Amino acid sequence: MTVRVLNIGRGFNTAVKVGDSLMFEGKLYVIIALNIKMVKSQNWDGECVAQLVGSSRVSPKYKTAHLEQIIEGKADFLDRHEVIKLGTILHDSTEGIAYRVSKINSVKYKFVDLFIDFEAEIIDEWTTAEIDEALKADNKCRLKVISGSGKDELVSDDRNKPNLKLIKEQKNETN
Repeated sequence: MTVRVLNIGRGFNTAVKVGDSLMFEGKLYVIIALNIKMVKSQNWDGECVAQLVGSSRVSPKYKTAHLEQIIEGKADFLDRHEVIKLGTILHDSTEGIAYRVSKINSVKYKFVDLFIDFEAEIIDEWTTAEIDEALKADNKCRLKVISGSGKDELVSDDRNKPNLKLIKEQKNETN
């Protein structure tokens, strides 16, 4: 699998950016895209597209996708459904690719079912050189040189660690 969509949560005075690295299930990933879902008083929840370091790129063989979301009508009108919006990130775990919704073409009802016709653009994976550059920059942020007992020592700087709180892996799939 080349990319994964992971839900993340961040607290007050912490940052995450494209190019940060994270460990997930014992494997190293680099964040290649971010999306904020909800902002609360002192934290936010969102999702990131994380590319597995060392994986081959599969996105160049894909283009814009034309898709449809169907929300089936139910007798219980209190049911809530997560609806596709501009910027929503979708994940195809079979192919290991991710899409971002770029255009909503139509929204219509057929009897009690809601049909949302939309287009999504592929989130292009990074090249090996881009991944290597991001990892090098990420490592420089995490280490600082301090003066100690007659020689310089490398010490981890915890303030700059990604410190991502993994909420759950996103299970959106496209066909």
